[in-house]
Amino acid sequence: MSTHSCETTSWSGSSRSAEKAVPGYLLPRVAERITAASGIGLPPEKYGDLKRALELTARERGFADASALAGAILSPRADEEALKSLIQHFTIRETSFFRAGSIFQALEEHILPELEGKKARDGGQLRFWSAACCSGEEVYSLAMVLDRKLYFADKTRPAPLILGSDINTRFLAQAREGVYTRWSFRGVPSWVMEKYFRQTGDNEFRIREDLKKRVRLFALNLASDAYPSASNATHDLDVIFLCNVLMYMSNGAREQITERMARCLAPGGWLIVSHSEVGFIDHPQFNPVSLPGITVYRKEAPAQKARTRPRRRPAAEAGRRGESKSPSPAESAAGGPERSGSLPQKDEGDPYQEMLRLFQAKRYDELMQGIHEIMDNGGAAASGGRGARYMTLAARACANQGKLDEARKWCERAVGEEKLNPGHLYLLATILSEQGREKEAHRHLDSALYLDSGFVMAHFAMANLARNQGRTAEAADRLQTILSLLAGKDPHEVLPHSEGMTVASLREVAQFMLREES
Repeated sequence: MSTHSCETTSWSGSSRSAEKAVPGYLLPRVAERITAASGIGLPPEKYGDLKRALELTARERGFADASALAGAILSPRADEEALKSLIQHFTIRETSFFRAGSIFQALEEHILPELEGKKARDGGQLRFWSAACCSGEEVYSLAMVLDRKLYFADKTRPAPLILGSDINTRFLAQAREGVYTRWSFRGVPSWVMEKYFRQTGDNEFRIREDLKKRVRLFALNLASDAYPSASNATHDLDVIFLCNVLMYMSNGAREQITERMARCLAPGGWLIVSHSEVGFIDHPQFNPVSLPGITVYRKEAPAQKARTRPRRRPAAEAGRRGESKSPSPAESAAGGPERSGSLPQKDEGDPYQEMLRLFQAKRYDELMQGIHEIMDNGGAAASGGRGARYMTLAARACANQGKLDEARKWCERAVGEEKLNPGHLYLLATILSEQGREKEAHRHLDSALYLDSGFVMAHFAMANLARNQGRTAEAADRLQTILSLLAGKDPHEVLPHSEGMTVASLREVAQFMLREES
């Protein structure tokens, strides 16, 4: 899997010439720039690796030397593309199928049976994310486990969602290709190759197409604020794999990433890290659980966590951390965070605010009961005929639980009530897309863009549909349109209907995707 480390043995070039090319006083500044952009920690003992990375990137990008590259990265008008190329030299491909077998054993024997019981009760969709999937071995191993457990064959429940992301677009390209050498199968039983791969060369094995289509791959910088978000489905997840990532991050980046992962997981969800990273997890909602051969973390409500294990972090430091925390998608929608552990308070003046608080607290049963009572009693009409906002809130709650048919029906009701609201059409298209009904999704996105040609997230959804269907030229056109619409906007501005994504984050994602298409 991809890690945020540097593998110096794979680099060529003389460190002596690198020292001549890069003045020593520039290295701390370049290291700080890399950390700010990616979260990767580069202490002084890593400066030798940094010099070699600068030299290699200078050659790749056509700079006169590594010093010129450093200057371009540090200038007021920084060369962001050169910086991203440099960062990619600090991601390594050290992975294999079913690496760290105790992780997959724990998943199969302990985590999945518990999740099965939960989903059997609520009828929801199982949702998984390999957050640093590198060239795909980890996320495809997960897909194989689910296939062996007959999750894809069972038509009585929604098919599991399997996400894989990485900062390194070269690794993602290989994951999308799905072709591997024998080295990726070291220590793996022979049945893995026999059942899931087809040999296409002397040392080349291609993964089965039906299994590859089960996985949704996308570029993501874990140091960005592009998650959790409905735009990439990184919300209400049941299991997140975050192996061999935190060990290479700065302390600040570790805290921010752990905080975001907590918000990505559904209540009772699981965070899986490598053996060497267990000590990095210190968050009030993550409770360590010892399973055979591995320690994993389960997300609990803040109040529960406070009773089971007091937080070790000093109060002053916790306060500083709270000041830098980005709001969750629900918080962004409501205009501010809910107090940790507090119960929703009634607002007699506007019952919608009470429903929104229930949504934020993920108290979906109470939310749906409240919405049904409001709709049945004419409360929506009494509050100005704004029933559609209750319907879309119900749709979002159902979608978050994987109840996509129910979500679609609520959203269709909202569209019927407010036919000229592009936001309702966008939400409906998002739900239809997750159901695989791409033609209908495309039609509703077209309608949304007819009503609002500057609807950035609708253009982004169109770009994703085009990419999924192999229409690369159309996808590239949509991405260029997005970049044009974002030009001149405040990079910290949260985009409407984006579940908390900022202008800067979407710009970065669009640029990533354009490079992949070229």
